[in-house]
Amino acid sequence: MPQFTEFPLLPKGEFKAAVDALIQLCRKFPREGEGLRELRARLKANGMYSRERAPALHRFLRLPQTDVVPPSPLVLAIAAAPDDAGARKVLADRLWQVNPVLFKCVIEQVKERVHSPNEILKYVDSFAYPGARLTGPQVTSWIQFAQGLEIFKPVGIRLGLDKLGEKFLAQADALDLDEFFDEDRDEPEPAGPTAPGPTDLPPAPATPPAPAAEPPSPAAPLTTPAPVPAASAAPPRPTPVAPPPTRRSSDLPTPLGHARPVPPARFATAGTFAEAVLADTSARLDAWSRRVAVAAPASAAETFGVDAEAWNEDAERCLFRLAVASTLALRLSPEAAAAAWDGLAGVLDALYDGSAPEDMTPQADAQALLWTSLLARRFAELPSLAADLEREATAAGVFRRLDEALGRGLLGLELLWVLRALDAAGIVRREGLTDFTALPERAVRDTLFRLGYLTTPYAPDGPTLAAASAAVRRAAGTGPDAEARLLAFAEAAGCAYGCTERRRCDFACRERAGG
Repeated sequence: MPQFTEFPLLPKGEFKAAVDALIQLCRKFPREGEGLRELRARLKANGMYSRERAPALHRFLRLPQTDVVPPSPLVLAIAAAPDDAGARKVLADRLWQVNPVLFKCVIEQVKERVHSPNEILKYVDSFAYPGARLTGPQVTSWIQFAQGLEIFKPVGIRLGLDKLGEKFLAQADALDLDEFFDEDRDEPEPAGPTAPGPTDLPPAPATPPAPAAEPPSPAAPLTTPAPVPAASAAPPRPTPVAPPPTRRSSDLPTPLGHARPVPPARFATAGTFAEAVLADTSARLDAWSRRVAVAAPASAAETFGVDAEAWNEDAERCLFRLAVASTLALRLSPEAAAAAWDGLAGVLDALYDGSAPEDMTPQADAQALLWTSLLARRFAELPSLAADLEREATAAGVFRRLDEALGRGLLGLELLWVLRALDAAGIVRREGLTDFTALPERAVRDTLFRLGYLTTPYAPDGPTLAAASAAVRRAAGTGPDAEARLLAFAEAAGCAYGCTERRRCDFACRERAGG
């Protein structure tokens, strides 16, 4: 069993209603599969989508991120539950399965006495908690999910065990943590359909399903239901046309087959690959990238009107505006980010100064206003942050100072975006600063992990994000298109967990080492 630290994004509002929305999403999942874009549209409509947290939902529900997404056995089990209580039990079993250490430790604490969410956060962040480290937002996300599943219930301003949580006490007591850590293994990435065909999924029942049997034990992985022959009177189902999960884009030349394969014996390791192996991979990536046109993103400084003159006039205000811009640029499309930024005219300066805006434009985006308010409050506690950055002698010091000030559960990848903007505008110049200006989103980190530049694809805090940014530079250079080059390479090579190209791939890759 694994120890997940990232959990699905649930809709805002009452937690039980948010879990019910997730259950309805599973019940409405087409049995023949659904296009990835259509699935994302449904997630956005229900308030369950963010670009950074989408992989967590796919991983939790065991859904591959392929062009056509088939329903996983877990999704089918949720949909087949006779009522909402049964569906919540299936989800609760999955919540146990993805991190039994967190589940056991927290419910055993709450069993002794009621705890506030803050007390749970402090416990998980303390030396007494033996599991994988989680950030405050990750623990909060797990607590809210557990409340929505009726594992916890409010007792005043604290939390106690609810009816479903009490059913896990015996299971938690039986879990031996020493044995678990000895056998702890991450679960493989969900695989997409390997070949289209009418028997990929069981046919939809012609009559309402009978009450489901007891949900599968959380200790054992769910298995795909056996195909059931269709009744003779039922119309034939259309044949699914899902492509293989590693289908390459026809617009990009393959990077495979241009050099002698690197022997797996040179890189079969749990850590990062050897220096010589990574240097060889970087050279191969560079040679392939020279034959491919990859568009570099527009300069963040130019897009949001930041330059050295504005910094010299009021560096602290300029840094605040860049921090707000980063939250829009990484969450919205370029067009939507520009519109949201325009809608903040007359609001940014007022909130930064701690006064009520005189002219609140009706076009102001609610999410943009929220982030502006949060950052204005943080900047009120940091009256000399820009000056502190300028006093740092090293690039690592600049990043560390920015992370200490604006991290702490508020900004993550945005910190690297801010430094990229400051570097592009020539405002902050430090040797090695480019190592802190790449944007290693999850798909980029997945590629770097498979190629051996990172020991894990997860980046729960500032230091691991900084390490991932430096890995991007090492693999794909210092240009503004580095992340795009890595993603283009992964697409053209068919890179994926459970990769079907590993038999003919000549790159050093963990997929080849494991298969």
